[in-house]
Amino acid sequence: MKILNTVIVTSVLALGLAGNSMAAPSQVQLLKIQQQTAQANKQAAQQRAAQIQRQAAQQKVVQARQQAIKAQQLQAAKQKAAQAQQQAAKKRVVVQKVPSKQVAQSNYRVATGDTLYRIAQRNNVSVETLVKLNGLWGSKASNLSIGAIIRLK
Repeated sequence: MKILNTVIVTSVLALGLAGNSMAAPSQVQLLKIQQQTAQANKQAAQQRAAQIQRQAAQQKVVQARQQAIKAQQLQAAKQKAAQAQQQAAKKRVVVQKVPSKQVAQSNYRVATGDTLYRIAQRNNVSVETLVKLNGLWGSKASNLSIGAIIRLK
């Protein structure tokens, strides 16, 4: 805008119109002023376009640098992760499953259809042991009550 004002003032002074308010510019003089103004506008537009292009180029450079930094950071993170996996693989301990000992029940609740023989077989105990532990002599041995709790060990 400064360039445009300077061109107009210079044109007016060059034509000798600044000091003489009574003199009217001729069409030739007006045409020259319009041409100079158009030329000044064109130069200003070109300068602005060049400035915008420079700024865009600078922004592209900044973005490229940022992307390069991000790429470097990503590569470094990948390398660290790979190293951590290698170290973890070295430290891996194989845990073997140890079979747990089955703890035998010490009591049993009599269910429908149970006999001393079946209970003894299921719990790896002899019938004689069941009879001795639970005092099951005579008719008590043959008449187990459903829901009764008997000792197994």
